Amino acid sequence: MAVLTAAASLAVLAPLYRAGNARRSASGAAAIYRDQLDEIDRDLDRGVVADADADAARTEIARRLIKAAGANEPVTSGRPAELRVATIIGVGAIPLAAVALYLAIGAPGASDAPLAAREQAPVVEQDIAMLIARVEARLATAPEGGEGWAAIAPIYARLGRHADAATAYANAIRILGATADREAALGEALTEANEGVVAAEARRAFERARALDPQAIRPRFFLAVALGQNGDAPAAIAAWERLLADAPPEGAAWVAAARAELARQQARLGRAE
Repeated sequence: MAVLTAAASLAVLAPLYRAGNARRSASGAAAIYRDQLDEIDRDLDRGVVADADADAARTEIARRLIKAAGANEPVTSGRPAELRVATIIGVGAIPLAAVALYLAIGAPGASDAPLAAREQAPVVEQDIAMLIARVEARLATAPEGGEGWAAIAPIYARLGRHADAATAYANAIRILGATADREAALGEALTEANEGVVAAEARRAFERARALDPQAIRPRFFLAVALGQNGDAPAAIAAWERLLADAPPEGAAWVAAARAELARQQARLGRAE
């Protein structure tokens, strides 16, 4: 990396140095041409050369002098010398500063960390992306591993990958069997993937969860939402009232949402009447 950084810096600096050398060379050539013009004038005064030969020589030297003067123009028009110096200092200082910073806070002596070794590290030392990759790799080779599907499904849900979560919950139910929690989680993942609409497939999952555990809150909550979405305000009001009647005395996080939905359905029913 140090060699690459140096090479990149030289690629920027070298043209500037070459341009400077070229300008210095052109300046020297121009001085020589001016001396030659002076020499022709002296030869003409001494009568060594004829007027016609002197004019021809002057014309040729003038042409070369103009060419040399053009080569002496800055490479970048209007760019001050101070800016060029600052550019050279900046380009040279950045790699040095980067190396110094890395040596101060980096870990140049750390060993390599190949993927295989990271996947074998203890779970507490792995990040969430590595854990997902590890489980997905295992499921790719053993797709009937129900525990793997059950483990990765809630992770997908927390990451907002609701369609993947629904697939994982469905596989876990198929392999490990249905439980109220798994069916309710499947229905919720399907609902979230459908932007909050409790469609037929999600409703069936909630109904299976309620059949397995009639007192479970989550399936009853979403089934009440489904009734309201379908426009059945009386049934939705009754479902919300039954759900709130079973709320714990200290209150739960879902209670405020349930009361708001109940009030909304009551207002809708009042407007309909």
